[in-house]
Amino acid sequence: MLAQPIDPHAPAANAKLAGAFLGTLLLTLSNPMTILAFVAVSAGLGLAAQPGYGHALLLASGIFLGSAGWWILLSVAANWLRPRLDKRALTLVNRFSGLVLLGFGAYEIWRVGLG
Repeated sequence: MLAQPIDPHAPAANAKLAGAFLGTLLLTLSNPMTILAFVAVSAGLGLAAQPGYGHALLLASGIFLGSAGWWILLSVAANWLRPRLDKRALTLVNRFSGLVLLGFGAYEIWRVGLG
């Protein structure tokens, strides 16, 4: 919330982006909730009863393509917005996002009765 935004007109460091992508991909694939969600969806669709791996491969491919499409759309939108936002606008986004996160945290603390 208090972090100063980077200059929106600074060139992107492609080497850092590739490392960030790979790290995020590995983190997502090793996330227990992701693994359990795939197991639950597969079991719910009865893929274990299907002969061969065709249906499971089709499902996994569809999820991958849908997810990749969503992230490509978000990346294109961010790239389009980047030159249109100045440092002041990014500071407001940082502060608003921080306040939203603080609000959710306070609500959860209140909800479970620790407050």
